Amino acid sequence: NRSDRRVIVSGVSRLALSQQRLRLEGELRADRARLEMPEASRPELSSDVVVVGQPPREDAAARRIPLQLDLKLDLKLDLGDDFLFKGGGLDARLGGQLRVYTLNDALRGEGRIRVVEGRYSAYAQTLDIERGELSFVGPIENPGLDVLAVRKTATVKAGVQVTGTIQRAVVTLY
Repeated sequence: NRSDRRVIVSGVSRLALSQQRLRLEGELRADRARLEMPEASRPELSSDVVVVGQPPREDAAARRIPLQLDLKLDLKLDLGDDFLFKGGGLDARLGGQLRVYTLNDALRGEGRIRVVEGRYSAYAQTLDIERGELSFVGPIENPGLDVLAVRKTATVKAGVQVTGTIQRAVVTLY
């Protein structure tokens, strides 16, 4: 709960810790969500940069006291009917279900997140999203894409279509 990120969830989950093994499982539903990602701010130095003449930065607590835990995750997430996201030019109401789990220590996903209604703004243009979907079948960092965003005038309907995956997106002018 922050001024720019607020999520209210309901559901059942279970967290267990035994012999250096952490397990989190359950089913959660977002009853209401408002996520706003700030526009890109000024660049920052990465944590491995050393500035000559300055004292070294103190390590974060997680680096000072490393936890060697085996994490097992199996969560079913439902975005519900009131999930709003704003950031990176996207202003949308999202829906869908997603199962997030670990398999052989890799984070995986199954399910779909879709744009129920939304707009995308870039290069001084605003496009209406007619179709927007992320499909998860495997590694969570590389979902499939199916997006069509258009701008309509009296005589022309033009826009952009994005297919493929996050790591290998194919962008076509429409």
